[in-house]
This record gives sequence, structure tokens and C-alpha cells, in this order.
Amino acid sequence: MSLSQLPIHARISSSAYPHKFLRFAKENPSVTKFFFILLVLDLLFIVIFLINGISIALLGSGEKFPPFWSLAADYSAPEFFGYAKLLITSVLLFSVFKRSRIPIFASWAFIFFVLLLDDSLQLHEFGGEWVSGLMPDQQAWYGIQLHHFGELFIWAVLGLICLIVLVTGIVKSKGQASHYTRLFLLAVFGLILCGVVIDLLSSFDFIMHPENQTMMTQILHGVLIVAEDGGELVFMSLAAAIAYFAWLNVQKR
Repeated sequence: MSLSQLPIHARISSSAYPHKFLRFAKENPSVTKFFFILLVLDLLFIVIFLINGISIALLGSGEKFPPFWSLAADYSAPEFFGYAKLLITSVLLFSVFKRSRIPIFASWAFIFFVLLLDDSLQLHEFGGEWVSGLMPDQQAWYGIQLHHFGELFIWAVLGLICLIVLVTGIVKSKGQASHYTRLFLLAVFGLILCGVVIDLLSSFDFIMHPENQTMMTQILHGVLIVAEDGGELVFMSLAAAIAYFAWLNVQKR
């Protein structure tokens, strides 16, 4: 019996096992193609950034590409691509919930929608500036600007909300689709590593301060941008592919 012939709850609950995943991917090559297309576009944005950065930092020549194509610029093409992937992930997961009635998918749809709002509306940036403005000491602390501590506070608040929603979904789902949760946690932990940890590393004064700008610090800053923003793109692609996999899995009843 193929996975598409199993009852919907059985498919959802079991298909995320590695051997089941490979079997389903073989039966549905569109999942692999979808993930591959997203990765190719991710790598294209990364390569454009690297070519421009290398020509400036190492060769001392070349003009900057328009900010619209930069990995680091706000509301650039790579960022809009990331927004689209988060939106697709959230919509697909909500569709899976509507079809399967398994609460954990609604939880994950909410979490990725929160990530979309935070990224597109710059909630942690603006919130971080507001929080840092309430602090009496406006000096950098151990080379880290205070607004980054404000961002960490906003991330902690959003993370707590998402954690409550996730735990509620897990409890109400009673073990169903638990392997999807493990896959999505992998993607989310990757986003946290890139968007929080690496972002914090790149904020140190010895990297960002204009007086410290040498070829090596420029290269280091570029590497951190690729690791942060490029890494986020890749993990967003992973989340979108998992959501697409789950969505396809519930369409065949």
C-alpha cells in the first residue's frame, strides 16, 4: 500500500519518518523539485552578494550593486523572497490544519506567520530601539550596542508567545504529526542560529565601527552577512519544503 492510500491521520503521523519521507518523496518528485528551485534562488542571491563583495574588498574595484539585490539591505529582493517563503509556509500549514484538523499544524502556521510579521515589519528592530531607549546607560556593553539587547528582549517575548502556542498544539494533537514538529524545529533552530546568534556576533564594535574597517574586518563582516542572511534563506526554504510535503500528503485522501 502506498502512502497516498493510507487514512489521512495515518499518513500525517507516519510519513515524516526518514524512510517514509524518502518513499513519499519518490512518489512525489514535485517536493524535491520545489526544494531544489528554492535553493537555487537562494544560492543566486548569495553568489550575487559574494561577487560584489569580493570585487570591492579584495580587488579594490567594482561598484556596489543596487541595495535591492543586497543580502543585508532591508526590503531587498532576497528579503522579499524570504517573506514569500514564510507566507507560503504559513498558508500551506493552515491548509493542512483545515484538512486534517490536527492542532499542531495550526500552531506552526501561527509561528511562521509571527516570523513573517517580525521580519517584514522589523518588529525586533523597532522594538529593540524602544527598549534600549528606556535604559539609562546608552553606551555599548562589551562591544555590543544596547539596541541589540533590546532586540533580544523583543525576540524573547515573541519566542515565549510562540512556545506557548507550540506546546498547546503539541498537547492537543496527542502525539499526532510529532515528526513534522521535529522537522520544523530543525528549521526554526537554524533560523535562530542565523538570525539571532550570528546577528549578535556581527554587532560587535570591532567589526562594525568605521575606525576598525580594514580588509579583514570587511571580509569577516561579509562572511557573517552570508551566514546570517544567506543561512536564513536556506532554512526558510527547508521550512517551505516541509510544509509543501505535508500539504501534498493531505491532498490524497
